[in-house]
Amino acid sequence: MAVILTRMAEVPERLKAAVADRYRIERELGAGGMATVYLAEDLKHHRKVAVKVLRPELAAAIGPERFLREIEIAAGLTHPHILPLHDSGEVDGFLFYVMPYVEGESLRDRLVHEKQLAVDGAIEITEAVARALDYAHRQGVIHRDIKPENILLLDGVPLVADFGIAVAVSTAGGARLTETGLSLGTPAYMSPEQVAGERDLDGRSDIYALGCVTYEMLAGDPPFVASHAQAVMAKHVTDAPPPVATTRPSVSAAVAVAIAKALSKVPADRYATAGEFAAALFAPAEIVAEKKSIAVLPFANMSADPENEYFSDGITEDLIAQISKIRGLKVISRTSTMRYKSTGQTLRQIGEELGVSTILEGSVRRAGNRVRVVAQLIDAHTDEHLWTETYDRELTDVFAIQSDVALEVATALETALSPAERGRVEKRPTANMEAYDLCLLGRHQANRRTDEGLRRAIKYFERALEKDPNYAVALAGLADAYVLSAIGYQAVPPPDAMRRAKKAALQAIELEDTLPEAHASLGYQYLMEWDWSRARQEFERAIALNPSYAQAHQWYHHCLVGLSDLHAALEEATRARELDPLSVLLTNELGWPYLYLGQFQRAREQFLKALEMDPEFAMAHFNLANTYECEGRYDEAIPVYEKAVELSGRMPFITAFLGGAYARLNRVDEARAIWRELFEKAQKDPNLQMWVAHVHEALGETEKALECLEQAYEARSPFLQLIGSEWLRFESVRDHPRFTALRDKMGLSGDAVLSQSR
Repeated sequence: MAVILTRMAEVPERLKAAVADRYRIERELGAGGMATVYLAEDLKHHRKVAVKVLRPELAAAIGPERFLREIEIAAGLTHPHILPLHDSGEVDGFLFYVMPYVEGESLRDRLVHEKQLAVDGAIEITEAVARALDYAHRQGVIHRDIKPENILLLDGVPLVADFGIAVAVSTAGGARLTETGLSLGTPAYMSPEQVAGERDLDGRSDIYALGCVTYEMLAGDPPFVASHAQAVMAKHVTDAPPPVATTRPSVSAAVAVAIAKALSKVPADRYATAGEFAAALFAPAEIVAEKKSIAVLPFANMSADPENEYFSDGITEDLIAQISKIRGLKVISRTSTMRYKSTGQTLRQIGEELGVSTILEGSVRRAGNRVRVVAQLIDAHTDEHLWTETYDRELTDVFAIQSDVALEVATALETALSPAERGRVEKRPTANMEAYDLCLLGRHQANRRTDEGLRRAIKYFERALEKDPNYAVALAGLADAYVLSAIGYQAVPPPDAMRRAKKAALQAIELEDTLPEAHASLGYQYLMEWDWSRARQEFERAIALNPSYAQAHQWYHHCLVGLSDLHAALEEATRARELDPLSVLLTNELGWPYLYLGQFQRAREQFLKALEMDPEFAMAHFNLANTYECEGRYDEAIPVYEKAVELSGRMPFITAFLGGAYARLNRVDEARAIWRELFEKAQKDPNLQMWVAHVHEALGETEKALECLEQAYEARSPFLQLIGSEWLRFESVRDHPRFTALRDKMGLSGDAVLSQSR
């Protein structure tokens, strides 16, 4: 023991000398079971970092080569809720790794001060950690030491620290760890299988530990408490935890059930993934608390100038965005609510159609530098006024009005806000009212969803940014406009549009990391780049920030379809449709996962619902025809394809599918005519080689089809993301080495898809 104490006493000076070329060690921050932590300055990047040095006896047992090899895996983790690993190394017998220094508190610090957290705040932390775990588990990395000390809170945002370090130590050290007397894990949060010393732990062990942490945040103590560590560990194996609601009656039944399942003794009885645990904390609660749902109807323009319609529409959209920041509320998307402008329907009828119990309506009057907003919250079932207020203020107070309305709605619906949610609601997006006005005009034009509307929107957003270059909301709007241009419109050529979208989204996130719109736009950019992991990460971040953001769920569904994770895609498409129930586009897209899963009747039902909403919607005709073709009903598919081609103005991919159907019915001359049409267009736009390939393949021209697919890859065709889907047929080339190589280059090989989807 004396030797160990001497060596530990020598560490600071020896360490300072050993890392002096890279880091200036300032002071010790603390010591844990595996490492001592020092505050240091990164000399190259001029930033504060935390240098963690493994215990000497542990470092000796592991050896440097194995530890550094294993820790490279942890270094590859990139997620909004994972504290990154900057560096690692071995100098003068020390094994160390370096992480950012977070100037904030840990969850343990908060629990020391508060003992029990607000229910919504605790659930928000749990969900963020669960999403981080879900991501890491898909990369094959288990944490093994989830506890409040390893959850840092930076401006209210949870960050999981030491991710992968425990597993790196375990894998590198093997059986020799027992000689050091070190037990990986912390007794209060160890799963039964971890207590039993099982080596092959999986993600369900982390889920158990997170269940313990969640229990402690709500109850004030971990589920098992005893006088010494061995007794606590024994309880994990043998005892049932007291129901969390016995200590905290305000915890909903749904949350209590989710925690209890996470704390199941047998791993197979827990959630299969951390993502399922996160979803269980909210999805069931929406059924229990359906009364906490709201639709914001278009606020009436009471201004003397009818041209101010864009301003009242903008106020409506801003209120939807503000209220959507409150996690406990289900908020219907603007696409559905704007359909009720000047409607004659009763509030009860609207509530039933949208599936909400409360409605916010009102009016806006703008005169010079003043604005008058009247808002009233009404029970859609009883017509009872739950709250009403009139705001007559300077125009510069418009953001405060929006925040006040959102907070009053939360109070009226008895919905608690976490500190982070309140901070997002109260944040003022810009101090420049000219920039705000231009941003409203930009959104007004973008919502038209036309080529010309998007071109105008881009100009307005750019003018807003000239007035305020740090206006993150305008940057997010600009990114969104460019994404829409690339994937469905021609306001800007797709490659240029996606490049500009990425730049704007990254700038927005750098200025304000809590904008769900910016994260969703960035996610779609990564999707177009076939960077599936980053795309998933950004979509999940957008949804975590705003669970009511229908477009994030919709675009995440696109990503999951590309990965052939069809059941998860169906969940996201369903959620998007629930949040925007009157959207013909989302009604139509909900049929996609059913089609790809081979559930043709369910798919047809969705496409026919979309056609009931809009008989002239070309995409619904196309998808219905595609379903018929998948069922081998070519005679029925052809006329529906022809109708879709006519309504779409001969959109290339719809025309290509008609050509493919002609070919499969041996109507070769008609298929050839379509091939020539697409070939000529593809000479000007190489992105369209994808659809030339489709007709070649249907005609049995395998080599030509492969050549066109490779040309589409070189052009970075946005359509190529769907190459992994059975929807695109390609039966004759699917097993061809060139096709397999193409999928490999896109990160869609079998192993890659599996790792992304699980």
